[in-house]
Amino acid sequence: MKVLLIGIVVLAVYTDIGKADLCLSNKLEVLPQGILQEFLSIITKGIIQNFFGCPDNVKFNEHHVRLLLFTREYSNMPGLINKDDPTMDTSKPIKLLIPDWLCNVASDGMPDLKQAYLQAYDCNVIVVDWTKYSIDRYVNSFCFVPEIAKVLGKFLCYLHTQLRVPLNKIHLVGYGMGGQMAGLVGQETQKQCKIKLERITGLDPAGPLYQGLDKSRRLDESDAAFVDVIHTNGGYLGYNGPCGTVDFFVNCGTYQPGCIETGSGLTPQNLLALPVKMVSCSHLRALQYFTESINSDNFVATSCAGCPVVCLKDIIFATTTKMGEYLTKKPNREKYWCPTNSQPPYAKG
Repeated sequence: MKVLLIGIVVLAVYTDIGKADLCLSNKLEVLPQGILQEFLSIITKGIIQNFFGCPDNVKFNEHHVRLLLFTREYSNMPGLINKDDPTMDTSKPIKLLIPDWLCNVASDGMPDLKQAYLQAYDCNVIVVDWTKYSIDRYVNSFCFVPEIAKVLGKFLCYLHTQLRVPLNKIHLVGYGMGGQMAGLVGQETQKQCKIKLERITGLDPAGPLYQGLDKSRRLDESDAAFVDVIHTNGGYLGYNGPCGTVDFFVNCGTYQPGCIETGSGLTPQNLLALPVKMVSCSHLRALQYFTESINSDNFVATSCAGCPVVCLKDIIFATTTKMGEYLTKKPNREKYWCPTNSQPPYAKG
């Protein structure tokens, strides 16, 4: 009964979150003016302009960061986790999912990713609800990310030190700005409890404001024992260049096939929206590719030493590997090129 009541309360919150979602909409008119200006700056120049650094004292309340627990039994009615006294079956693997800027647990492909995991594994899927800080101007969300990472690091350290959850049961999957946050969470566990997470997967981790930052302030290969990164919109919404133990530059890592509609359907109105669709769709593909990989494992990638600058797969001594969920250790090379179909199923096999 307790779990059911918690689920009902969270379901109400969950529904309310969905109403607030902006998640890189193709319709520019729905974006608030400040966010619209930032988004246009990203898609036209790949940068955020007029940012002079975060304030010294970020006004942050950790209670606004909520953890929603999904299991096979409660796949659509999550429980709200008490970060100081979590109740869950700790014998099961843990998948911790972190949504992107402007996104939340109920938007984009997060429900599909959650459901794919629950179909493939009897596991605990924990989704970070940071809507209070993600539905905001990009620069504001950026400044809150390190504070949220501290909260999540504290929670994971509690699981490990108090509940004896082994490191190989913890896998962080972060999308966009959530990917950069995942890296900082990995750094926090190393600071707070001297442990290194088993795996972090970055799904087109955010590029604006993170590009060129020191590794201590963004996702990098030292944040977990294994860090795999899927790049689909590098140089725009995504990070441009390698930042993991292994990096996959899908279709060269910037634009994805099928993200631009062609033919008789083009009108002057949707022609103006093409840059928005091209960027937001390509960014989202990282999440979609990874979700598909959980139940297919057919994304074949070939080593690409020059990626992303020179996007040509290796000709001499080329190696292949599989991209996605089931790649759990470092392959022979650090950078790979992976082609896909323009429509699902995306994997070419």
